[in-house]
Amino acid sequence: RTHTKIRSLANHCFDLRLRRPHKTQIAKRAIEVARKEGLGLEQQAAELLVESVGNDIRQVLNCLQMWNGGEKPNGQTATYMDVKKRLWQVNKDSILRLSPFDAATKILEARDPLSTRLDGFFVDYSLIPLMVQQNYIKALANSS
Repeated sequence: RTHTKIRSLANHCFDLRLRRPHKTQIAKRAIEVARKEGLGLEQQAAELLVESVGNDIRQVLNCLQMWNGGEKPNGQTATYMDVKKRLWQVNKDSILRLSPFDAATKILEARDPLSTRLDGFFVDYSLIPLMVQQNYIKALANSS
């Protein structure tokens, strides 16, 4: 809103603030969709599913679609343990949910295993090396 190019538009446009929906909101809608598709889903199971895919509504719907065509017959309820057993099929790679800033921080911290830090490079392989180069000295000073 404060940028000079946006200021002229701000007087003529509605300022709509968007927020990412909460885990419980997505879980509630997932239960509703699952029920309409003939698959029962417990509240805790839905929340676990939503949490494991990083609150990505599209991924939740894809999981429900895949699971409804799989082992569970129509009308049966997916419990918390059922979802927990099947998460390996749909779990998003947590490193892909990082921003370039978080990935650079993760690379420079020594707490994580080397393989995880190397994966951080691929979050944005054009920007991460520059960020690491810029902050390498600070990271060394902070670690000692």
